[in-house]
Amino acid sequence: MLDNSLRLCNSLLASDSPSLLDVLVEIGQGTLLLTYANNPTESAEPGDLVWVPVRQRLHAGLVTAERPEPPAGMPREQLQTVKNLILKGAFSRVWHQMIGWCAEQTHTSLLQVLRTALPPGVLGQRAGNHNPRKGRRQLWVQRQPHPSARQSARLDVTERQQHLLQCLDRHGPRGCWLKDLLQDSGCSRGPVDNLARAGLLTLESRHDQAPARPQP
Repeated sequence: MLDNSLRLCNSLLASDSPSLLDVLVEIGQGTLLLTYANNPTESAEPGDLVWVPVRQRLHAGLVTAERPEPPAGMPREQLQTVKNLILKGAFSRVWHQMIGWCAEQTHTSLLQVLRTALPPGVLGQRAGNHNPRKGRRQLWVQRQPHPSARQSARLDVTERQQHLLQCLDRHGPRGCWLKDLLQDSGCSRGPVDNLARAGLLTLESRHDQAPARPQP
């Protein structure tokens, strides 16, 4: 009876505890997979970019998975907590599933596949740098707000170009990064350039947005 009561109490305490997260962090030339307690006021989930404390400094990390229990030999109360979010949903669930599939098919560890798949510069950022890394210049694409009838008539829009325009419309009137449009639509750069030459799209070089600073 006493054993059952103790198990029930432990179960209730565990359910009230914040969830645990595995976070991929790049330190110098190496990559670590560390476990943290989720932030109770700003919950993160797999696919989010977050600030996490490592060796008394904050580093950018990618949440790769949730876990019910801490690693073996590590008491839950000794785990540090995720500081706050950098970017919600930076990587989609489909992307995570693809990474898992690649690891399984190539008989490679998930950590090694993640290291290879992540774009350069996503991890390895530290909070409080005096000279923070500036975002790279990329192309921003959006619909021409009011194309003239002459401009519209200059191009007989193909089925692929129409599909590309529909994908762009789903991003809203403000447009999106060209790389995101090409990924979502499955199109190459050619149809975009043709639509831009016809005056139906505009392309503008912009700096990619820098990650959010950690909250004090």
